[in-house]
Amino acid sequence: MAFTIKRGDTSPALRQRLVPSEETQNHGITGYNVVKFFMRDASTYELIVSATDSDNITIIDAEDGAVEYQWQPGDTAKSGIYEAEWEVTYFDNSVETFPNDGYVEIEILEDLG
Repeated sequence: MAFTIKRGDTSPALRQRLVPSEETQNHGITGYNVVKFFMRDASTYELIVSATDSDNITIIDAEDGAVEYQWQPGDTAKSGIYEAEWEVTYFDNSVETFPNDGYVEIEILEDLG
């Protein structure tokens, strides 16, 4: 399921629930140290967004894995298809990427104005 937003918009924020793989001992992202968000252009692989939890990422509920990225001016400047992922570093320095079986698909549509 793709997240869709119009070109130039900074709302709504991208809200996701990060569910760890069954192989980990983690529940949600409890015990996280750093959360990062990355988004790239799916056709050129150009990195468009590289953010950490101190940069526009809100941990809504670590136990449930609920996180949110608040778009910044320029993030949605160009229409197209994008791929995104979340990277969580836990206090034991282990790293887990969400989703681990692909990417979050983001579609930025042309606006009429």
